Amino acid sequence: MIKAVIFDLDGVLVDTKKIHFESLNLSLKKYKCDQISLDQHLKIYDGLPTSEKLKILNRKKIVPQNVN
Repeated sequence: MIKAVIFDLDGVLVDTKKIHFESLNLSLKKYKCDQISLDQHLKIYDGLPTSEKLKILNRKKIVPQNVN
């Protein structure tokens, strides 16, 4: 008996790169931080967990240290 079916849609059926980019920028905007370009997202942040993105954004002084 099958109890669960797991699908990995990202990059196969759904391209979420743009969704992640837009979500990150919406969050940055909400906290009145500078937004990033799509080029920056693809070169630096794409594929990283949110916690790693925040660490990089903290180091670059794009978001304050208390935002995590």
